[in-house]
Amino acid sequence: ANYGTIKNCVSYGFVNFNWKSEVICGGICGYNGQYGTITICSNCAEIYCNKKYTGGICGKSDGIITNCVNTGLVGDYNTSIYLAGGICGYGSPQYCYNKIDFTNQNICALSGNYPTKSETNYYYKANEVYTYKDDYAQQKTIEEFNSGKVAYLLNQGNGNPIWGQTIDKGEDNDKFPVLNGEKIYGYNDGEILTNRELNWDEKGFATAGSKTYYLKPE
Repeated sequence: ANYGTIKNCVSYGFVNFNWKSEVICGGICGYNGQYGTITICSNCAEIYCNKKYTGGICGKSDGIITNCVNTGLVGDYNTSIYLAGGICGYGSPQYCYNKIDFTNQNICALSGNYPTKSETNYYYKANEVYTYKDDYAQQKTIEEFNSGKVAYLLNQGNGNPIWGQTIDKGEDNDKFPVLNGEKIYGYNDGEILTNRELNWDEKGFATAGSKTYYLKPE
């Protein structure tokens, strides 16, 4: 359990709980307490659990989860489980995203249950097979992830705009937002996204490399 701050952690491997006793399963921690904070963390591990609370970052959170990403498979042995999610089984994550596709319709995109309803930025990659029952996370296409749009959105209103992504280097581009990644500049409310800070002329044009951009007047 966490009652302090967990920061800059990454989990790999395999977490497997299939016991009769009550357990809370997560890649970074099982339970995040009321005054606990989990931030700038990633789960790459596979998480399997037969109990109520299962999540990529933590199973149950009464505290803060912010700026985290799940890229690991979250599964369960109990097909009736409903408090399971890519970030947490129970909790209200902020500025997080889930990358993985799930093979179970009972797994929610970000959180199995939101004790605090909000419109805070959290996103998940569109799944071609299942429709998630997550009412608060926003589904985004693979193109929106690849373009840097999601990284840009994750930083909007974020007191710690830590999401970046390389999007101007062709084959060397990042396909998904990266914690502490290359900075993204957004113009025209995110219609123009680039890793370069643009200088606009008096007519509203800017040139970067071979590209020319136009800034719409306010």
